[in-house]
Amino acid sequence: MTEALKARVEAGERDTSIMEGQKPLRRIVEPEEIADAILFLCGDAARAITGTTLPVDNGWLAGLAYTTYAGNKKN
Repeated sequence: MTEALKARVEAGERDTSIMEGQKPLRRIVEPEEIADAILFLCGDAARAITGTTLPVDNGWLAGLAYTTYAGNKKN
């Protein structure tokens, strides 16, 4: 929920209930959660992690893959 996204919500261009419904964890990622992931990757606990993508998206990519490829029919 960045400042740019907040502005779009306030302008009526985005609906947070729809956005939240598209994510398995049913909420929007906060900027602090992105910062936490960055701090983790920059710290000693991640010293052996290289060449990977770390989605911080409340499961959106996983949910998208499931609904796309799991054979679910849309009404």
